[in-house]
Amino acid sequence: MPQNILILDCTNADYNGASIDQSPTGGIALVTVRLAEQLATVGMNVCVRNHTCVPITHKNVRWENVSSLKELARPDIILASNDVNLFAPYDEWIRQGSRPILWIHNLVTWKRIFKKHRLGNLIKYRPESVFLSEYHLKSCAPFVPLGRKYIIPHAVDDGFFDVEGAGRSGVQSRAQKLPQALFLSKAFRGFGAVLKLWMRDIHPHAPRAMLRAYIGRDELPNLGVSEDDLRTHNIHILDRAPQKILRDEMAASSCLIYPGHKDETFCNVAAESTVLGLPIVTMGIGALNERARNGAGIVAKTDQDLAKIMVDLFQNPLKIQQLSQNALAAREQYRWSTRIKDWMELFQQSR
Repeated sequence: MPQNILILDCTNADYNGASIDQSPTGGIALVTVRLAEQLATVGMNVCVRNHTCVPITHKNVRWENVSSLKELARPDIILASNDVNLFAPYDEWIRQGSRPILWIHNLVTWKRIFKKHRLGNLIKYRPESVFLSEYHLKSCAPFVPLGRKYIIPHAVDDGFFDVEGAGRSGVQSRAQKLPQALFLSKAFRGFGAVLKLWMRDIHPHAPRAMLRAYIGRDELPNLGVSEDDLRTHNIHILDRAPQKILRDEMAASSCLIYPGHKDETFCNVAAESTVLGLPIVTMGIGALNERARNGAGIVAKTDQDLAKIMVDLFQNPLKIQQLSQNALAAREQYRWSTRIKDWMELFQQSR
């Protein structure tokens, strides 16, 4: 018998399954849509409550505003993103047997728990919890009142597996293109350091190489460099873009440069890069060590090491080709058809 699943979104974003691909979006919104759709595909009855302004049923998933008073059948599973306080309005259902599971996307720290006033409901519900990586789980603050803990990494949109140029022939063409590095995280997650490294240690030794950073043009005043500096060093600062544009950029680039960040509990962009055969150059901060496994990227030990690796790749495109082949060999782990089995196994377990 199909299970009834209610997913509660922690963000303030106005989106649903029909609108998600029409504009730039955050990672939580994207994986919420894909997980809901995959659960519906395998026969679950799924409702998502978030800040969508338009109630809609799309791909057999019901999307409703959090303020909706529409009656639902009592769900078997209540899956709350990040915030244990989202369970509170459904307290009666939980007492009647709905199973609360906390899908955690950010680091779990005592500071965050107290700041967000979450301790009371953590103690009250003691929910099972889903983490995104080994790093994520190990970083969970000791003695946080959680039930059983699981690791279920994110998956990557099916569209990334179908991008032209991401197959074996794309590996060859990637090595033949002009060298181009991408930075696709938020600016505060280390772009300032990457910028300095590029201008000081990478560009002088690889002057043809380009750095394209989709961090938002509004970040320009915070970078401390002029437009002339950017042009001189072949750096392009671009606005955030929808996934389709980013997919095309990733398919056309030489590598993803991202040292990582302590708050990076999974890194969707790094997983997407692997699926496209785009090598990752990182310092392994946060969960980036895990994304660069199996030869899908190179982990540098220091800033200078990272710069040397970048220059070496730009000067030796055959190394880009080999890394790209390694990445493609590791891509299957990120299919939703693989990942949904982990979720179904979790849902089918007894409490």
